[in-house]
Amino acid sequence: MISDAAPLRSVPNTEVPMLFIHGDADKLVPCEMMEKLYAASSAPAKDKLIVAGAGHADAKKTAPLEYYQRVFAFLAKYM
Repeated sequence: MISDAAPLRSVPNTEVPMLFIHGDADKLVPCEMMEKLYAASSAPAKDKLIVAGAGHADAKKTAPLEYYQRVFAFLAKYM
């Protein structure tokens, strides 16, 4: 059930590298929430990508080159 999702309770238990991606124009989930998740994460390595002008789940569509470069660079580091 979607209401069972509790990301702020889950990220402190993260044991894998994590890349947080968010759009600064997201009206559904404010960017501040991603910042809280990032701060709460205990991932051994973490990074974030905030895409200017991107709405909810639109980071890839708004800035595809930046999106793919960051995702693949992050994966290359930790795989």
